[in-house]
Amino acid sequence: MPVIAMLTIGQTPREDIAGDLRQLLPAGWELRQYGALDGLTRAEAEQLCGYEGRGELLVTRMAGDSRQIALSADRIFARLQDCITRAEREGADLHLMACTGNFPTYIHKKTILYPGLCQRQAALRPGIPVGVLIPNEEQRRQIAGWWADCGAPDVLLAVADPFGNEQAVTAAVNQLKQQGAGLICLDCFGYTLAHKRVAEACGLPAVLPREVLCQLAKEELLCLN
Repeated sequence: MPVIAMLTIGQTPREDIAGDLRQLLPAGWELRQYGALDGLTRAEAEQLCGYEGRGELLVTRMAGDSRQIALSADRIFARLQDCITRAEREGADLHLMACTGNFPTYIHKKTILYPGLCQRQAALRPGIPVGVLIPNEEQRRQIAGWWADCGAPDVLLAVADPFGNEQAVTAAVNQLKQQGAGLICLDCFGYTLAHKRVAEACGLPAVLPREVLCQLAKEELLCLN
């Protein structure tokens, strides 16, 4: 059975992610977790990788801590190379990047799958306005830029902390629905299967990065076999 490396910009264990991935991936696939912030305290993570107002902002959380931590993309990306190298040394057959951001080129022998571009493309459908849930208000311009790069300069955006309560997701989805959204994309890997069900309960179809990434993983390993 294949060994899957789940790469997170945060800290492991992240059972809020891994639990969903185990539901979405075929039974018997082994899932191992690797975090760029593993081994660090929150204070150390903020000192080494904290966002300082320049470049791209990414948000995640520490293991056992539901508060967001704001990270500099450039600073955290460098630490992910160590995760990739270690995962391959320990026998990983495939890497899954648990983040919807844009990433640099890494040194690797096994395929790395990224959900960001793929989930945005999956959400773009002719004649259907897209409502995008984002985790942090300070990411509004940045994430709007990601969508513009995909040919969608006019997406609707609303903020809902994926590590907060589900009521915030409901409120954000209803806000987007009132603005005319016909489909929701939950544009952060922190959003869960439960959050997707919340969005659908508001009467809109929803695209969830975790589902998109796991479908890519199944297609990738099917091709290899």
